[in-house]
Formats: sequence, C-alpha cells, structure tokens
Amino acid sequence: MICTLIDAKNNNVYAGFFEKKGNTYRQVSDYVFDDINHLIDENKNKKIIFVGNCSFLYKDVIESKMKNAEIIIDEENNKLNAQNIGKIAFKKKQEAVESNYLKPLYLKQSSAEDNKK
Repeated sequence: MICTLIDAKNNNVYAGFFEKKGNTYRQVSDYVFDDINHLIDENKNKKIIFVGNCSFLYKDVIESKMKNAEIIIDEENNKLNAQNIGKIAFKKKQEAVESNYLKPLYLKQSSAEDNKK
C-alpha cells in the first residue's frame, strides 16, 4: 500500500491510498482530508509506504505510531511546484485532456465557509 501525503497545515493532510499491480497503480479508496494522527491511528496495523511533500514533515509521528511504515523522502521530487508538475504532465501527455474538462476535487470546505457557519 502506498499513501501519498500533501500538507494541509495545522496537523492536517490530504491523502490518497494506492496499490501497485504490475506497472500500474490503482487507487484503493477515496482521497481524504484528515488529521495526521487520526489517519495514522486508522491505518497503524497496515504496511504502508508514505510519499509526498509532507511525508518527511510527519516522519517522527509516523515512525512512532507505525511499525510497518516506510517513508520515502525525496525532497527535490516531492515539491509541489510547476517544474515537477510539468515533468509529470510530460510523462502522461498521451492521457491529456483539454483543461475545459477538468474539475476541481474539494475534500473540505474553505476556511471562509467554515467561519461563516
């Protein structure tokens, strides 16, 4: 199992869980927005490889709570920036669609929406 982690600040993360089958990755659950401690507690008995731009931020928390965790720290390639997004897009250019058809995926309400309530 592979878990991608993107930092959402205040101990929160955006996460996705995937399994590798041959040369492809298959998403095994919906993307989530969660507190890192809750996410780890929910998955602490699984063997998971953590990747992403905040896998190294929460390295100590993950290792202290999970015996079967592996953390891949590649700070240069885990940065969310135009260069790395461009590299990924270039590799997947055969799968490209026109930007008019892209839709955002919101995992939580914005802070403004939360504060309005």
